Amino acid sequence: MKKLLALSFLSITLLLTACSDDDDDISDYDRVVTQHSENYWNTENPTTYYLVDNIRWIEDQDGNGNSNPAITRDYDDAILSSIDLNMGELGYTKVNTIDENNLPDLIITAQALATTYADIDIIWDGWYDWWGYYDPYYPGWYPVYYEWTEGTIFIEMGNANTLDEEEQQIDIVWGAGINGLVRGSQSGNIQFINDQIDEAFDQSDDYLEIN
Repeated sequence: MKKLLALSFLSITLLLTACSDDDDDISDYDRVVTQHSENYWNTENPTTYYLVDNIRWIEDQDGNGNSNPAITRDYDDAILSSIDLNMGELGYTKVNTIDENNLPDLIITAQALATTYADIDIIWDGWYDWWGYYDPYYPGWYPVYYEWTEGTIFIEMGNANTLDEEEQQIDIVWGAGINGLVRGSQSGNIQFINDQIDEAFDQSDDYLEIN
């Protein structure tokens, strides 16, 4: 099957926020946004889905985008497993292959991006060592360097009946954007992935859940 090009109705602007205060809780920078096609979910009753079994890493036209390649594929399985778990809990049946004569109702894809940033803040502490003009002389301003990595996951459900493989297009009927600071441990990142994907589906269970 050719790679899908999702012509999404989504216009999600994620809050890519830097942690500039040591007192901030890392969870303050996590964001989950979902959008959906009301017309589709009000008129259709999907029960089956196919999950594309690889994560597409987002790049720009020059092939750039993931500036932290060390974690590129570390969490793909966690993302896919969490999607499957949530779809199963909502009552959907997964199909493992796409038969053009017997399409599933939904085709799900996931995309990801990890970007590392760096910044320098100039901090004023209101004090400097001037008494007697001893060396060394410390001004009241000092620079603080910090670095952080943000991970973003996009999950989209397409209406399989609109799939055009030749044009690589499909109508998107549900999408989620997940953003947060990358944790310091693999277990922390996997827990973050599970929690935030759960949150995305929880936000949408009133129309996604099969009755």
